[in-house]
Amino acid sequence: MKTIAYLTFLTLALTVNCFGQTVDYLQINPKLDSLDRTKICTDFQSFHCIETCSAKMSSDTLKIRFFKQTASTFDDLTVFIVDNKVVTTFKTVYIVLDRKGKNEWLPIKQSVFLDSTERFKDSEIKGKIDIEFQEIYIEKNGEKHETRTIRFTGQFIAIIT
Repeated sequence: MKTIAYLTFLTLALTVNCFGQTVDYLQINPKLDSLDRTKICTDFQSFHCIETCSAKMSSDTLKIRFFKQTASTFDDLTVFIVDNKVVTTFKTVYIVLDRKGKNEWLPIKQSVFLDSTERFKDSEIKGKIDIEFQEIYIEKNGEKHETRTIRFTGQFIAIIT
């Protein structure tokens, strides 16, 4: 129940904003069963691909996390699926710290395609994503600026733990 309340709040906080409505959907496509690797690509900071992901099932929530940290990039993209609804979060770290403000990433497109509706521990899950975020820079005085759009696309495979 706490998970549902948290995700409901998170969904509202991320999708109800002055920058427009998000486009989000979850589709099932059994043909995705032929996927054999994880490769989620982005041109954020520099073109690179994330080749690992983890999937965790807790109660009625599936959490799929794509994470990569190198000397030049840091990506932390998480997809939550609860009641066939998609909620995504993203965070990164910039090398140069700005003490005058902060960044937030608001989802503007959340397309997730899965191979099956079955989601239980120790099962394999395969899918594709096409996710976009609007990066917002917020100054200390509260003034907001749209800085860039960040897009992640690709396919994944994971064992649900």
